[in-house]
Amino acid sequence: MGEETSKYDSFDQFLAGLSTERAVGMAERCVRLIAEGTLDERDQGWDWPPRAAVSLVGALAGHGTREIAEAVTSLLFREGIERINDSFAPGAEEVYRRLFSQVIHYWSRRPEGRFLAEGLRSFSLTDENQLAARHRGLASRPVPTAAERTAVRKVLFLSRVTVGADVAITSVLMAALREALPGAERVLLGAERLRELYGGEAGLQVRPIDYPRGGTLLARLQSWPATLAAIDQELEGLGPGEGWVIDPDSSLSQRGVLPLLKADRGD
Repeated sequence: MGEETSKYDSFDQFLAGLSTERAVGMAERCVRLIAEGTLDERDQGWDWPPRAAVSLVGALAGHGTREIAEAVTSLLFREGIERINDSFAPGAEEVYRRLFSQVIHYWSRRPEGRFLAEGLRSFSLTDENQLAARHRGLASRPVPTAAERTAVRKVLFLSRVTVGADVAITSVLMAALREALPGAERVLLGAERLRELYGGEAGLQVRPIDYPRGGTLLARLQSWPATLAAIDQELEGLGPGEGWVIDPDSSLSQRGVLPLLKADRGD
């Protein structure tokens, strides 16, 4: 661990010496470069997004000064991640998975991100390439057969975190699965306030999981272990194929980059 950490020493010293104004200014330029390059097809290539820019922004988003960390995290998500994913530009999804896989890998090697390292090891994921490859492979998973659908006893839905996205996307998915799997128990994982939105819906339970939308990068990532624990508890006692997890690109899994199911661990 000492050797792994020592190589960051000079970088840490550089980060520690930054004023809030300079740190946020640097992050803003990097995020703009990443986002605008993604939207401009001429700049896209196998090496996009630029690793140096991602490393700097990712590190600043977990800076020891809370003011810097919160400001840069907000920039990263609002002007970077959300802009890239909402653009539907060619290659945008690939840029996002590389960007966030690199950020997660960086923090999993740091003492502050030990919870990430432990969680990823449980899925036999040890580097950013494996993380990105797993996410890339989700699109090729087969459509469940009629027999597989019949076996389902419980369906868990991950909240999109924002009310607007839950109404527009999560609600549609829940309605479709309610019709397709009328006998299955349904559980929505998300903020406590979802009880106000869905509390009156018959057959649907809301299991609260906190996701601090205004928090630092590490605070947001802390919701992943809580989500894993909730999923394991909800699916406990169910056999293979009897429990489904529906992830509509939720922030709880960072749009699917972070794995969720025991089946992915080879248990």
